[in-house]
Amino acid sequence: MKFFIALALLGAALASTHLDRYNSIERNIQESSFRAGREYRYLFNGQLSAGLPVPSTPQGISRLQSQVTLQWTDGNTVRMQLQKTRFATSQQESNSMKMLPFERFEEVERMNREHQELLSMPVEFDYEHGLVREIRFAENDQPWSENIKRAVINMLQVNILKKEKYEGAEKSDNQEPTFSFTNVERTLEGECEVLYTVEEIKKEDEQRWAKSINFDKCTRRPYIHHVQTPVCKDCQQTLEQDKMSSTVLNYNITGTSSSFLINSVELRSQHLFAPISEKHQLVSAFTLNTMELIYAGEKKTEIKQVRNEKTSELVYNQESEWAEQQWAQTGEEKYLRQLPQWTENKVEMIKKMFSLMAKQIEQGEAELEAAHTVARIVKVLRECNEEQLEQIYRHVAEHKDEKIAEQLRSIYFNTLALAGTRVTIQQFVDKVQSRKNIAPLKASVAIKTLVDMRYPSLAIAEDIARLCESDVSSSFPALRQSCWLTYGAIVNGVCGQTPRVFVQKNGVKMCPRDAKQRIVDKLVQQFESASTRYEKVLALKTLANAGLDLSVYPLEKIILNEQHETTIRTQAIESFRRLRTQMPTKIQRVLMPVYLNRQQPQHIRMSALHQIIYTQPEWSVLSQIGNQLRQERNQQVRAFTLSLLRSYANNESPCEQTFSSRVQSLLNNIPFSSQEIDRFESVYGKWSTYSRRHQSGFEANFASLFTTESVLPTEMMASIEGVLSGEWNQYFAQIGFTQKNMEKIIKKLLSNVQEKGLEQIVVRGKRASGSFQPTEFLSNLLEKLRITRRQSSEQDPHAFVYIRHRDMDYAFLPIDADSIPEVVRSMIQGGRLEIGDIERVLAQGIHFSASNAAFLYETVRRVPTPMGLPVQFTSKMPTISSIRGQVTFELEPKNGKSFDGLRLRVQAGPRVASTHVLSLRVICPIAEVGTKFLHQAVLNTPVDTEIRMNWEDKVVIRAIYNTPSEEKRIAMIQSRPVTFTRTVAPDARQYPEPIEMTYMLPAHKQLSQSLDREYPQIRVQGTLNRPTSVRIPQWIVDSNVEVYYKPNVEQYEAIFELNLYNNYKMEKNYEKVYKKHNGRRYLEAEPEYDEEEHREQITKKFEWLQNEKVYQHVAKFEIKPEVVKMEVEAVCNNDFHFCKTQIRGEELKATIQYVYPQTPRTVEELKEQKYRQLVVMGEMNYGENTIHININGQQSQEQKKFVKQIEQAPEHETLLEASRLDQYQTVVEYEFEPKPAQYFARYWNMVQAYLRTQYPWTSRIETREEPSRKNMIRATINVEPRQRLTVNMTIETPMETTVLERVELPFRLPTAQIHYQPRNSRYEQKPVMEKIAHHASKQANCVVKSTKINTFDQVAYRNQFTPCYSVLAKDCGSEKSEPRFVVLMKKINEKKEWKNVKVVYGENEIEMYKTEEGLICRVNGEEIEYQPESEIEKKQYNIIWLNKNTLKFDSDDVTVQFDGVNARIHLSALYRNQQCGLCGHYDNEKETEFYDAENQENTIPKFAKSYLYKDSKCNYEREMFEKEENFQRIEKNQEEEKDQEMNYEESRREQDDEPTEQVAIVERQHEICFTQKPVLRCQNGKSQESKKQKVTSVYCLPSSNSWARRQMREIRREPLAQWPEHKLRNLRDQPQMEERTVRVAVDQKCDKFDY
Repeated sequence: MKFFIALALLGAALASTHLDRYNSIERNIQESSFRAGREYRYLFNGQLSAGLPVPSTPQGISRLQSQVTLQWTDGNTVRMQLQKTRFATSQQESNSMKMLPFERFEEVERMNREHQELLSMPVEFDYEHGLVREIRFAENDQPWSENIKRAVINMLQVNILKKEKYEGAEKSDNQEPTFSFTNVERTLEGECEVLYTVEEIKKEDEQRWAKSINFDKCTRRPYIHHVQTPVCKDCQQTLEQDKMSSTVLNYNITGTSSSFLINSVELRSQHLFAPISEKHQLVSAFTLNTMELIYAGEKKTEIKQVRNEKTSELVYNQESEWAEQQWAQTGEEKYLRQLPQWTENKVEMIKKMFSLMAKQIEQGEAELEAAHTVARIVKVLRECNEEQLEQIYRHVAEHKDEKIAEQLRSIYFNTLALAGTRVTIQQFVDKVQSRKNIAPLKASVAIKTLVDMRYPSLAIAEDIARLCESDVSSSFPALRQSCWLTYGAIVNGVCGQTPRVFVQKNGVKMCPRDAKQRIVDKLVQQFESASTRYEKVLALKTLANAGLDLSVYPLEKIILNEQHETTIRTQAIESFRRLRTQMPTKIQRVLMPVYLNRQQPQHIRMSALHQIIYTQPEWSVLSQIGNQLRQERNQQVRAFTLSLLRSYANNESPCEQTFSSRVQSLLNNIPFSSQEIDRFESVYGKWSTYSRRHQSGFEANFASLFTTESVLPTEMMASIEGVLSGEWNQYFAQIGFTQKNMEKIIKKLLSNVQEKGLEQIVVRGKRASGSFQPTEFLSNLLEKLRITRRQSSEQDPHAFVYIRHRDMDYAFLPIDADSIPEVVRSMIQGGRLEIGDIERVLAQGIHFSASNAAFLYETVRRVPTPMGLPVQFTSKMPTISSIRGQVTFELEPKNGKSFDGLRLRVQAGPRVASTHVLSLRVICPIAEVGTKFLHQAVLNTPVDTEIRMNWEDKVVIRAIYNTPSEEKRIAMIQSRPVTFTRTVAPDARQYPEPIEMTYMLPAHKQLSQSLDREYPQIRVQGTLNRPTSVRIPQWIVDSNVEVYYKPNVEQYEAIFELNLYNNYKMEKNYEKVYKKHNGRRYLEAEPEYDEEEHREQITKKFEWLQNEKVYQHVAKFEIKPEVVKMEVEAVCNNDFHFCKTQIRGEELKATIQYVYPQTPRTVEELKEQKYRQLVVMGEMNYGENTIHININGQQSQEQKKFVKQIEQAPEHETLLEASRLDQYQTVVEYEFEPKPAQYFARYWNMVQAYLRTQYPWTSRIETREEPSRKNMIRATINVEPRQRLTVNMTIETPMETTVLERVELPFRLPTAQIHYQPRNSRYEQKPVMEKIAHHASKQANCVVKSTKINTFDQVAYRNQFTPCYSVLAKDCGSEKSEPRFVVLMKKINEKKEWKNVKVVYGENEIEMYKTEEGLICRVNGEEIEYQPESEIEKKQYNIIWLNKNTLKFDSDDVTVQFDGVNARIHLSALYRNQQCGLCGHYDNEKETEFYDAENQENTIPKFAKSYLYKDSKCNYEREMFEKEENFQRIEKNQEEEKDQEMNYEESRREQDDEPTEQVAIVERQHEICFTQKPVLRCQNGKSQESKKQKVTSVYCLPSSNSWARRQMREIRREPLAQWPEHKLRNLRDQPQMEERTVRVAVDQKCDKFDY
């Protein structure tokens, strides 16, 4: 036994001796300085780790050890050789901040002999005073080996003479002398500024030198950066800071500056990369190198002399990177041979990977490895030559199964484009041109991948141009468009300003100026020779994608050439977008004159401003924009400018913070209101959020540009951007729409529908079209007035829909007469849609099959490390997807005269596999190590759905989903951090799989949750892990979740049924519920009526409802089998003044009902009606939880006072405002189970906390002394009646009372109105979508009074009517010889303000006028007498009696409301820029309002006279039009004279409102005074006459007195008729109160409130 123990100890000792053979080397130092003819040996240890800079997190580590022999020859020449070099790797969880023993690593045992020989080759360098000058390597040495030797030499460089900039401080005798200085040196990592700090140790005769590299001050750095994000100046200061690099060397030196010896060196270096956010740590490459002197003495063995005249420098050699770049850009095989050949069997590797992919396709499942396989194929293809690609292509194209072969070919061509080398692109182009195995449409999609290629070049661009100009592109417009747009993007990658960093060598320019000029000339020539608008736009978008600085000059000519269409000029302005950071000043100089020129089209001006703001101009340009904004008359341009500036001022994007502050300063000096923006459609909006701490953010932009030429938006745009993979992706995605004159097509379609009806448009066979003949009066009117037709732009209707990605035009779709497919045109015959043609098209269905492989994005950074090996950080997202299926349509019933049903079936099998890879690896031909974080997702979601729709009697929609027949995995999500090592054998025939080790946190550092849950038809299983430490991010933790679908039924069916307007008989017991309604429980005082009166009014209301039409509306929703079932039933009368709605579900039952009081027709009826109560009652039961709610709506005293102020306004408008209910009292009784009660209490506490923080001065919460009845909430809401923008609210709960006073709302609050609303039967019978379009299109409003007209564009001017008809509004843009409508008005009595209004609409003539008997209406000569609730229904219009004094003509085009004196005209927005008459030009512009009958801008008198219809039946005073006071514009700030047009009857005249007595406030310097007795003051503050002074007694208090300031606010809100006793006592008790006599202004007469 002892023998075995002794043997074991001996073995351990021998092993220990073997393991530490380098660490136990004896040191023999015989020299004190470097001298010629001597030999020095150092032990070099290098350790390079890749992973997170957090202890005990995954690290992939490379370890290098070697003996370095240095021999000084003569002078300053040094020979160096590496001996006994060893290389090792490790995946262990180690702290890489210290040098680990070599024996803890796994050594590469059989290192390639070639590698050994390369590393042992000698090297010579000039070494003068510690600085390395010229280096000479062996001729056969390779770049990677040279760089390792440079790393060793780099550690010997120290500026021992201290020649350069010196900064030192003398120390005291007790301190060691130290000094520091800076110098610019060439180091392995670049030519940068370095800082030296020297500490001299006198006792030991040593010097400690510290050297650090300042990477912020480098003139040259050998790194590569391939990124797809645009340049962002501010982002470089925010997001780039976290990609830090630091290198520090510590030297131990003995001797003097002329004779020294380096005893030891330690280097620590770290390169940080932020894959997601700074908060969640960074990915780090940490280098630790040490060199320790172990021998200094006589030469043992002579190092061979290097016979190479070529010299190199110390900076990292990028020959390998240069060869890789040149191979990709040029395709010359000499560069391919210079690359490290890691395998000789590339073709066989790719064949096997495609075979594996074919099996996965055959199995019909998307696997996690599919995305990995795509990435590996791309990697190998990037190093394949033309011959190898042909072999691979033959293998892919010759698969036995044609369906699988089709998908493989599609993936292969995608990978060719993803590889992005010139050789792969040439094969792609050749195959597309030969039309072999790739359809042009698929080629047009695949070629888009080249937009973000890694190594673009002019040679590759010319290859793409060859495809663009080929016959196959000419035959397929989609391919031609994709080709040219991609060509521009590739040119931009080579010649434009991008964040890419390429390898530069020997001053070779990738894009010389003459090459750029040729490209610009080529594209400009293409633009000039284009015969169609589409071709011109394509050329401009290609120029935009190219982003060449030389394109500015031809683009400027196009923009300023007014002979070009507006669309072309706008596209030329958009073509500046890629130059906004490269040439901002030039863009501003070109576009600022365009924006400032008011003669330019509005669309061009707004587009120019948009691009100017994108350049983030300096203050000088912004001040010009602000000055233009102050005087801008074009309302659309002004609104767009304001909204654009406001959006940038409030922006949080890190790319625009500096600019945002400048814009905010500009807006602070420009007064504007949000209403100026909201009133107009042209608007620009931004919504952004950004967290600097988390380095995450998102921004959404939206813009709509409207002009006076069109009712449709001229341009609309929406875009998104944000942080992705640690970079702010500006202009990430954008979609837009631009159009010109498309309203022509829409208007024709709407006109056909209005004239013929939809049932005559969609027919089975052709029908004869009807005719239209104008009336004799209309013909005479047009002939005498000679009204010139308003013509829109002569350009034919056209539009473009475009998509942009990363600020590049990705695709655009032209829409015009030529682009409409022939199949659609054949369906339209004689202006009608033939159902038979529709059925034939739909019967064909849509069959689709597609497979795609793509990198959603790819970012690569390669940085050299001080160990001589580069590290590469890659962030990419390889994705593979496929889909096969079909869509079929059927109309029901088949072959019928019409159709009332539709059947749609969708069958598809989409499959997606995607992997987000964050990888940091050490690039070395011996062995690769690294760390990567994999986030993978797989989706397999088969779809088999059928939708059936029927609308014959009621709307029924059935959706049937057929489930899979067996259990299927539909989703899988996995997160996996791994460290890996890879050793490549050149003769390997399969892709070298790395040895991976998944990192798992220890149990005490993570919370694990196992998932094994089953839901109906769904099973979820997997493991979720969450770190316990905030330093460890979630995205590096291993997790896995799988979702399985388990069918237990064959299909699901969802049914939605809608049945409206069913006749219903009112039940008598409905009124019983309302009679129980008790007002005594409400919070406020008792109402003005008692309970008996309440019951009486309810009885009357329901008696009236018994004679009304009552309808039942039912909506049902159900999912079978028994998942959800819901039914909603509403019983309402025709005008919805009574409605009872019931909701029935499985556990939910709810009822809500309301009833309006009697609805008055006139103000007089409203005044006589005492009962004005709206009663709402509701009840809800859900399980054991119940809620009862009662709401009482009525009018407050403030509302009634407001009604008195507007009683002289036009009657119908008065009724609208007077009938509003502004006070709502609510009682809620509830019974909750414990858990819902807890939720309710929690949410109510959150609401109270919000009120305390948001409204601290206007809210208070009072605890009740005696808690009231439990489970009851009472509330009162009072809405301010004038603007309805503020509310007072009191909420009483059982324990407390919450009071809110004058809370401002962001919008005008709608309130209930109890006035009579006439029914429009013709309108009610329209389809829902037609109702919405009808309502939305009625935008313009013109008010015509006796002496004042407020036009459609809100321009007020004075006007005088005569006994002759004047044209108020007319369709002046109709393409037919006769207009669709004309509205005329004349004065019929000289002494009275009575008017006559005539409406000519089609073949009909409607005349309305005032007489002694009242309002008269004639339709085509037949008199219509007034009858309450009467309505004249015609096919195209209605005539409605609102009340005995007001009549309304209603049609789809125009609506006229007339009360005998005043008229209000509503006009459809489709007539914008096509209306003429006294109601103005109607183009949303106030400066172009007065266009006369000949379509010329004129003075107001001549404008009014041009629309006067003179005949033998009328005479007028010609002098009237010569008096300027009769026709003049009324400005907002101009005081208006008394208007006689507000009279309705002969005896009614404007009466001055008498001032009332109230307490007045006198503000004086440093004090506030209140009158002791009331004085006369106007209610609305508007005095009509000059005020008089009166001497009165006042109470005065200091202005600092809070009580006085509060009283002042209250009195101004609610005037006091006299002082209440309690307030008077408080006033007299105030400190420093004084009584004195002063003069106070007293009002004599007041202006009425002009509604």
